[in-house]
Amino acid sequence: MAKHLTIINLSYNQLTGQINSSHWENLANMVKLDLRHNLLDGTIPPSVFSLPLLQKLQLSNNHFSGQLPEFGNICTLYNLELSSNSLEGPIPMSIFNLQELRILSLSSNNFTGSFLLNDILQLKNLSSLDLSCNSLSINYNHTNSSHSSFPKITTLKLASGNLRRIPKQVNGSIPESRCNKPYLQVLDLSNNSLSGPIPQCLTAMSWTLAVLNLRGNKISGTLPDNFPQPCSLQTLDLNGNVIGSQFPKSLANCTMLEVLNLGNNQITDVFPCLLKSISSLHVLVLHCNKLYDRIECLKTNSAWTKLQIINIARNNLLAKYQEVFRKHGKQ
Repeated sequence: MAKHLTIINLSYNQLTGQINSSHWENLANMVKLDLRHNLLDGTIPPSVFSLPLLQKLQLSNNHFSGQLPEFGNICTLYNLELSSNSLEGPIPMSIFNLQELRILSLSSNNFTGSFLLNDILQLKNLSSLDLSCNSLSINYNHTNSSHSSFPKITTLKLASGNLRRIPKQVNGSIPESRCNKPYLQVLDLSNNSLSGPIPQCLTAMSWTLAVLNLRGNKISGTLPDNFPQPCSLQTLDLNGNVIGSQFPKSLANCTMLEVLNLGNNQITDVFPCLLKSISSLHVLVLHCNKLYDRIECLKTNSAWTKLQIINIARNNLLAKYQEVFRKHGKQ
């Protein structure tokens, strides 16, 4: 009833029930609506998506259900967060007309259907995109691939989706257009059907990239040996692919690395003692590869003082190293 309200923030409470109402259209001055982290359910009133001055709509972590209506002519909306609900059906195509949109988070819902990657590319100001954990098909339109870049994006999460129609000139692998993002910090393309090698330009981006997650695909070839110095990678997860050859020596440049997961691949090399100088390492997973010979570097004092998990099972390493692991306190 307060028609002059500009901000409603009721986030992080335990509010229950529905927000169905016929009065939302009266709040013509509304700029921000934040109902995150409550227990609200039911459908979201269509009139919420037509507030003319709305800039931030944050409804994530509730129990909202039903389909999203088409968006009205909201030329001011730059933050849309609807993740972790039970929303379903297709994503309204009118979302891609929101030219000021910088943050789009629709993860962990039940969205279905497909759309072209070029639909997303219309959002020129987008800096964070999270569509993970849905049942969406994102088709790569090769005819417009020359425009396929997000110049401002820092977070891209498409995990557990279904990427299709990757351009033929890279043999079904990750498009090199992914590298045309100088501000990219998080790239998560896990649990898709990507194949082919990792583009060298992608590992070369590690001077800004903090998280590279490509696990659960069909990526083959070798891991490029061009990690820069300095290297900003904190997480490198390539588990569950068919990557072969040896450990790249330049990986030692990634001195901020906390999680290295290369398990379930076909790496053929000795134990990577080249990583011994990375004191920040918490997790080292190398199981189910083709590692061989002795682990000589663990006979001396290790710099891995923060290491919590090490998994080197199912390789061809020589036995009799129980005393080494006991010395370092690792299981």
